[in-house]
Amino acid sequence: MKKIYLSITAIAISTIVSTSYADVIQIGGTGMTLGLVKALKAPFEKQYPNDQLMITPGMGSGGGIAALADSALDIAISGRHLKDREKAKGLKIRPFIETPFVFVGNAPKALNFSIQELVDIFSGKKTTLTDGLRTRLILRPEGDSVTKFLEKEIDGMKAALVKARAIPGVPIAQTDQENMKLAQNMAGAVTAMTMAQVRTEPNSLKLVKIDGFDAEKSIIGEGTYPFKTNAWIVTREKISPVVQRFLDFLNTPSALSVYKNSGSRKSSK
Repeated sequence: MKKIYLSITAIAISTIVSTSYADVIQIGGTGMTLGLVKALKAPFEKQYPNDQLMITPGMGSGGGIAALADSALDIAISGRHLKDREKAKGLKIRPFIETPFVFVGNAPKALNFSIQELVDIFSGKKTTLTDGLRTRLILRPEGDSVTKFLEKEIDGMKAALVKARAIPGVPIAQTDQENMKLAQNMAGAVTAMTMAQVRTEPNSLKLVKIDGFDAEKSIIGEGTYPFKTNAWIVTREKISPVVQRFLDFLNTPSALSVYKNSGSRKSSK
């Protein structure tokens, strides 16, 4: 028993010592890329064995940027550009990934709607998905990047969302992960998210084809899917060597493979 105790103690001390010598990157931000960033962790740490990527979930773009400005994070992932007051804090934004912005449904069959039908779903005018299955909307908060995208990119959606918020009992998902969980557990659910999230978090949701355009085909360069969105890397102006190593890693074949598997591609803007 004494030998076993000594062995466990030695392992624990060894773990503490090895961790203390690791260069740690604290990263967090938008939930739309949470699964993608988790997928980057293993190949990054394989390439740089003395570096460690620590991922904080549930922060959102604004929370991640605020934490970065307060030095609680080394990198924030944002689903939007920096605001002027954030730039004034000495933060710098860099391109990260581009991914299709998609609609998903919890339905037994593939879904194919026109843009007008999607607007009608969100306004409450279209109340069934397929085979009589009742539509159950999931919304995002006002001012959220998903809400802003819908209002900006789809004609008539802003008015539709006003009507949707007046429907009693319509859930409002506060985070990307809550949105996924609600949709996965609610038959007839319809909501919006990114392909990166669909591909990197376990789910059985159906992608909605829009006017026949397939988001899956847009990933491999076929078809003309109409909706895409971006995520950005945010750092302080002065970055540490370990953060620079991670930024360099994001251009490697290993990272590009992760982007592709997540339904995304490296962005240049």
